[in-house]
Amino acid sequence: TLTKPPDLPPVLLIAEGWDYPQWQAFYPEDLPPEWRLAFYGNVFRGVLLPLQGLLAVSEVDGGLAAVRAEVQERFRFYLPAGLPAEHLASYRQALGEQFGGQLRGVDSPEQVLADTAERCFRLQTGAKLDLRQLRRLVECLQQRAEDGTPSVLLVAGNPPDFAQLQQCQTLLELMGIA
Repeated sequence: TLTKPPDLPPVLLIAEGWDYPQWQAFYPEDLPPEWRLAFYGNVFRGVLLPLQGLLAVSEVDGGLAAVRAEVQERFRFYLPAGLPAEHLASYRQALGEQFGGQLRGVDSPEQVLADTAERCFRLQTGAKLDLRQLRRLVECLQQRAEDGTPSVLLVAGNPPDFAQLQQCQTLLELMGIA
């Protein structure tokens, strides 16, 4: 279930994780690695915590509460589908009001367009969508967010393609919904 926090756009652009060696050009050269989430959080409003990263983060000092403190209140953390129920409850509690939901998402544009209940599109690294197709998907997701709960455009992969993430951000800005 996705939850509606104040001042979030109807379509929330997020990436699967935020700290990849391939993303070095995004971060200032002198930025310490432990500040990367805060920097990412000033540009984007949410992140899908990858399963491996989630397990590592929850075992460090302060765990998810410390990670949550790195970003603004409007930032949302999403969890991957398939987490065992006992872990989901503890992660959800640790993330508090910044828990955005648990995402499944689909990576088929046709399925998103056909399934009127789908609120998450997963744009995989290497996916070939032109801007018109992407705009049509965003418009569908935007319409589904009319109840006040944001839909999610997830740029996924290991690592997610940062150029795709930037392209999506530009499109959302041009559409006035970033």
